[in-house]
Amino acid sequence: MKASEALAQAQALWRGMDPRRRTVLVAASVTVLALLAGWTYLAGKPEFVVLYNRLEARDASSIVSVLEGKGTAYRLADGGATILVPSRDVHGTRLALAGEGLPSLGSPGFELLEGISIGATEFERRAAYVRALSGELARTIGQISEVESARVHVVQPEQSLFLSQARPTTAAVFIKHRPGAKLDPEQVRGIVHLVARSVEGLGPESVTVIDEGGRVLSSADSASASSGAGRAAGNLEASRQASLEMESGLQRLLEQVLGPGNVAARVAAELSFDESVINRRVFEPPGDSQGLVRSVQELTEYFRGTDGADGGVAGTQSNVPIYGSGSAGGTASERERTETVKNFELNEITEHTVVAPGAMKRLSVSVVVNKELAAADLQRLERLVSAAVGSDAGRNDQIVVTGMPFNTELAQTVLADMAAQRRNQLIAIGSGAGLALLMGIVLLLRSRRAASRRARQQPVLVAEEVGPQLAEADIARIRTQDELARLFRQKPQAAAQVIRSWLVEE
Repeated sequence: MKASEALAQAQALWRGMDPRRRTVLVAASVTVLALLAGWTYLAGKPEFVVLYNRLEARDASSIVSVLEGKGTAYRLADGGATILVPSRDVHGTRLALAGEGLPSLGSPGFELLEGISIGATEFERRAAYVRALSGELARTIGQISEVESARVHVVQPEQSLFLSQARPTTAAVFIKHRPGAKLDPEQVRGIVHLVARSVEGLGPESVTVIDEGGRVLSSADSASASSGAGRAAGNLEASRQASLEMESGLQRLLEQVLGPGNVAARVAAELSFDESVINRRVFEPPGDSQGLVRSVQELTEYFRGTDGADGGVAGTQSNVPIYGSGSAGGTASERERTETVKNFELNEITEHTVVAPGAMKRLSVSVVVNKELAAADLQRLERLVSAAVGSDAGRNDQIVVTGMPFNTELAQTVLADMAAQRRNQLIAIGSGAGLALLMGIVLLLRSRRAASRRARQQPVLVAEEVGPQLAEADIARIRTQDELARLFRQKPQAAAQVIRSWLVEE
């Protein structure tokens, strides 16, 4: 077939086509061509991926200079903090930049010490060391997931020969959070101790941490755990957490017994944060009657001699012995005396007790049940609650259990509003679906009526298309599928006439 003949047939087919079909065909052709053009454009366009993000301005400028020198295409995002390159060049570009020492990971670190000249003064060496140490600390802090960037400023005053003139080392840490992230107090304390243990002569109380909003996260007053305000806040938070944990456990237990929504429990835990040391020295008697002998002292006296006889004439002559006299004036005697002193040791008990802070000081528990309670049920619930929270009569704990109907008007109103909204949504969905179905039926009926009018207005064309016409009586007799199949095999044009007549009747 020649091209002119094919073109003529296409033109004839186009002229004989229904106008609505022409419109649909044109719209479909335009849509397909637009999709093909867009796909071709996107396929030939390189895909840009992230090379580096969260860059310092200095590193971003250096990387852009290298990319421009190598002729690599790039794009900037996030105000210049993110650099994108084509996906096919990302790995090679990273290797090339690594050879250039880029990026420098933010603040310079100990690599600064490599550039110190031999003739540098002691002041220059110390200043370079402080700067390098600050950069290393900033890099380390920047590895925390909640931190986008960090800067550390360390101040080390000159050493003095006099202790009275010595000044302490101080440090300040600037934190920029990631979007939507926030450091918790434990992480702030970790940063404080990291900096304090990395700098010589720096204590945790001399480290200040602030964020991008200028808020002080940790200062000399709050860094120390023993400070007044910080300690009071920590004690209050500990009491609140203890109360919430006990209250949650008690609520779950009672809901399993009484059913969800039928009980309300509140717990107020008062903790003791007084740290005390108790020293006791107790003396107790021994278990036996004698006890333990500590020391023994014994004294023994022995005397041997003559005792003088009593009597005689009073006066000097009878009392002054006459030497050389052969008469005996008394009788011989012996005497012995023994004394024993024993010291017994009593038992001594020494106790050293340290009472740690955080012990439970007092508990107050309130439980309300959504019904009136009998006396027996009330007692059982009180025992249950007392055992669940670990009540101690020695602490003067207070347990209150009562029963009264709950006021559910607000809850019922909310539930009614939710039910009304749900009904309105269902009505809207049903109305939309019904309207769409109705529009579909209307469009279908209109298309069938239009086809019927076209069939009545062009009888000759129909006859020309389907060939020999059948009589209306013959068409009426063909009602089954088998008869129609036989007609298709014998006279295809007549079968098409039968189908068209069926469509017109519908």
